[in-house]
Amino acid sequence: MKSVAVLIGGVALGATLVACATEGMDSSVAPVKAPVASDSGSPEASETKKARTSWGNGIYKVGAEIPPGQYATDGGDFGCYWERLKDTTGELDSVIASGVPSGPSKMTVKKSDKFVKFELGCTWTRTSS
Repeated sequence: MKSVAVLIGGVALGATLVACATEGMDSSVAPVKAPVASDSGSPEASETKKARTSWGNGIYKVGAEIPPGQYATDGGDFGCYWERLKDTTGELDSVIASGVPSGPSKMTVKKSDKFVKFELGCTWTRTSS
């Protein structure tokens, strides 16, 4: 077996290759461990090191990507949209609660929620736990 590292878009990806026995192949070569990519310099990695306080459009897993608590927005040009979800199947019964506020608003992400979804470009900032 031989390990190699491939550089794609500035990220090193490791792979293990299994070589077929061929005549003249040096069998004394020990497998080499490929370097593992590190995102320590990426914006996402540095963001996880400090506590994130604001979220925009997206679906976030409660407890892993967004903490439970109260969130506020100043609103947006076209209003805001939020959903508290029990799963991400997209079915109507997945929605625990939703809102389409215009102007400054608040909403609460509960510990029992599985996901929260924000749309229409508003920024939601955590105000309390």
